[in-house]
Amino acid sequence: HKWSKHTVQQLKNQCGLIWDETAFLSESKILQLLSVPLQMEVVLMTRASLFDSVLFQRLKGCGGRVEYFATCFRLEIFVRGQGIYRIGEDSVGLFVVSKGLVSIKDHRNLIMETVVGKGEHFGKWNSERCRVNSAVAVDDCHLYRCCVEDVYQALERMSELNGVDFVKDIV
Repeated sequence: HKWSKHTVQQLKNQCGLIWDETAFLSESKILQLLSVPLQMEVVLMTRASLFDSVLFQRLKGCGGRVEYFATCFRLEIFVRGQGIYRIGEDSVGLFVVSKGLVSIKDHRNLIMETVVGKGEHFGKWNSERCRVNSAVAVDDCHLYRCCVEDVYQALERMSELNGVDFVKDIV
């Protein structure tokens, strides 16, 4: 099907208007413009690797709507050697590895290192929401991050799970 020059120009104009209205909006604000079923379709397509993660497999077993939880995650890219967070810092949330490896160092006893990879999650915090370990990108990484408040809110909304107890279990 060949489009006329007029149709192509109309499409370009519409895309321009959409861009002007959404260029500085966060992804979550743009998703909120869509109907809930369409939001879930977008999430299923754009965050497919999340659904294979250990965290999401556990959530599926609890009967929760994991698609809703996935809308809270944002992709962040880290380069080899870049610090993700340090012990004692305020928590910025829970991470799921989509690509690459991350070194987690626990400084409480002897320095113990754990390396996590694709499909695994990390980001422990204590009752004051401060980090209890440090994380560094071993190589270039794609990580999905969900902020602390969204973790609790999503788990409460998506099912009958007690979000606080479940978070204690997963982090």
